[in-house]
Amino acid sequence: MKRLSIVLCGIGSAALADPVEVPSGQSIEFKQVIWAEEAETPNAIFRFVAPEITRDGTGIEYDIAAEDILFLCETFALPRVLAANVGGEVGLVISLSKQDLAFGEANPDILQFFDNFVVRDATCDWGDV
Repeated sequence: MKRLSIVLCGIGSAALADPVEVPSGQSIEFKQVIWAEEAETPNAIFRFVAPEITRDGTGIEYDIAAEDILFLCETFALPRVLAANVGGEVGLVISLSKQDLAFGEANPDILQFFDNFVVRDATCDWGDV
């Protein structure tokens, strides 16, 4: 898997600490984007930390987080993917993790929500990556 730096997406290191505003009002922090080109369709994985996500009713449940994920795709990830001028369809994954977790690390105690999109005609379409 080829990893591209965050600079590709036009994000300086200072912006990493800035919260990203989403419709639910939860505090989201952008962590990184990972670019994988080995598949037929290039894929970009945008990783965020969202400490308020939950499945126990004490915070932001998936149904609300899904709106945030779509919002992040359309307003945060999509402009950066389009600016990279990859061309054609691009698979896009938005990942929310309750805590910061290294890419590829599995921890059943840390809740994560993922949604897949395909960038088509400059829009985020729900779909398989």
